[in-house]
Amino acid sequence: MKTREVLILRVILIVAVMFIAGCGGKNYKEGSEAADSIQDVEQEAIVVRERVNATVKALDNMFTNKGNLKKQFKTYIKSLDELESQEKRTRKRIKTMASRKADYLKRWESQMATIDNKTLRQTAQQRRRSVEEMFANVKKEMEAADRVFDPFIQKLKDIQTAMNMDLNRNGLNAVRSVAVEAKEDARKINGRLDAAISELSRAVKALSTKG
Repeated sequence: MKTREVLILRVILIVAVMFIAGCGGKNYKEGSEAADSIQDVEQEAIVVRERVNATVKALDNMFTNKGNLKKQFKTYIKSLDELESQEKRTRKRIKTMASRKADYLKRWESQMATIDNKTLRQTAQQRRRSVEEMFANVKKEMEAADRVFDPFIQKLKDIQTAMNMDLNRNGLNAVRSVAVEAKEDARKINGRLDAAISELSRAVKALSTKG
């Protein structure tokens, strides 16, 4: 086989591999950026879960540990503040991810239209549908967590407000039922976050150019 024909075949194979990986032509950079933004959200979601658990632990500690209630309450307030801050950061990351995802999938769609080989085009379409499904699952789980999250935060803030005015064991007992509800909310949120983090991890692996 002539050298020129060998080179042409090599180029064809390289292009085929790039499309199968879901990042043909100029699209690979967008794929890499999309993977990075997904990984950012994954890490932020993990921290949110940690903050949820830390806040619930601080809340529990006031009921189970008969130590210095004032000190315990300060720890609770600090944990709640950190949770709210982290949740805001995560929302921003999600917006960035959604924007890059939309651009990436749109470019991917246009790139697929240029593939002449039917088998490669079908493979690229299947890959795109798979990635789009991952994003849809992440969105579903994050939205489900979000529906519980706002009421959860409000309960925690109501406890803080009530305790600010009545910081003693009697005041603590008065918020016990709300604390129980907040702990149940936390359990539901963690379940949704676990599912979202799992889907985010899958998406990162599917799109990452790092092997």
